[in-house]
This record gives sequence, C-alpha cells and structure tokens, in this order.
Amino acid sequence: MKSLVLSQWDLPLLPTIALLIFISLFVGVLWWVTREKNKSTYEEIKFLPLKEGNNHE
Repeated sequence: MKSLVLSQWDLPLLPTIALLIFISLFVGVLWWVTREKNKSTYEEIKFLPLKEGNNHE
C-alpha cells in the first residue's frame, strides 16, 4: 500500500531527502555516543542503577 501511494506521488525527491536526513542523524548519534571523549561519561552512567538501588519506593 505504501509503495502504491509513493509511486503516485508527484515529488519523488522528498522521500530521498528524508532518508538522507535520517541516515545522517543516525550516523551522527552513533559517532557522538562512541567517541572517546564521552567514554568516561557512559562508564559512570552504566553503573548508576546499581548504585542508587530502589529509591523510587
């Protein structure tokens, strides 16, 4: 059904632009998370649930 709608669409450039924006943002977030500068931040954050325990009760 989606392919039928997209095949009848007058602006085939818009889905291509949206895909490129999505891919660039996805790669940007992956780069941001995996860079060395943020490694210490994520090392601290991953143990946070174990340190806090059950404070919400």
